[in-house]
Amino acid sequence: MQVYFLGPEKTYSYAIADKSFPHHELVPQSNFFDVVRSTLKNTNSVGVLPIENSSTSDIHENIDHIFAHKDLEICGEAHAHIRLHLIGQKGAKVEEIKQVYSHGKAFEQCQKFLDGKDLEIIAVQSTAQAQKEVLERNDPTVVFIGGEILAKDSNLEILQKDISDEKENYTRFVFVRKKQGNNSKPAEKLTVIFQTKHEAGALAKVLIEIAVNQGDLQKIESRPIPGSRAEYSFWADIHTQGQSEILLQMLPERTTNFRLVGAYDIGQTFEI
Repeated sequence: MQVYFLGPEKTYSYAIADKSFPHHELVPQSNFFDVVRSTLKNTNSVGVLPIENSSTSDIHENIDHIFAHKDLEICGEAHAHIRLHLIGQKGAKVEEIKQVYSHGKAFEQCQKFLDGKDLEIIAVQSTAQAQKEVLERNDPTVVFIGGEILAKDSNLEILQKDISDEKENYTRFVFVRKKQGNNSKPAEKLTVIFQTKHEAGALAKVLIEIAVNQGDLQKIESRPIPGSRAEYSFWADIHTQGQSEILLQMLPERTTNFRLVGAYDIGQTFEI
């Protein structure tokens, strides 16, 4: 099986792919759209997509990909406990740095560290790309923000550890594949997309039914319905607490345009 992830190697997506699918072929992609496109083209494949971070909220691009592609389903998940460090050339001094490379989300997660410093912030496609830029520059005043795995180079060292605003910094990844038919197996978690009647209290009634049937609503997200006015589709993540079959019977009856995006078990957490 091929596993597509946002490359190059040593990105967080790579780390999750490597830990979750250690005996499969890992194939880097240049962006998340290509991860989705390659996954849909290859039935014997899985795509790795980060969809939310505990510090900076949703990765909207990837949630939108899943909203848009009805033939894409979630088959699993994993969580990364992310520690971000300031990394630069060996012997570099923090007080002398002038430029910092990293992914935009990493900058958001380290805002308190960056505030008040006279630094040029340069956003790139990934933290692995940031490492590449710093190695090519070979300048002690140029550094990047990334994980410990990226400091494992003979020319680099961690200049300052744990610079994230929140030390309990987690990113949730989902594993997607081309839809393979209805999943009737009991599952610890459901991801569903649905609409409701355009009337007062319609969504509230659905949420009450989820609670009555022992579902623990962990996430709800909305998107405007294209071509409509003030109407929305809703994304919900539900911890089933052993009631997945009942919930999957109830939800299509209480909603419109119901879509089961994924029925899967709660994912493992990895230290990265």
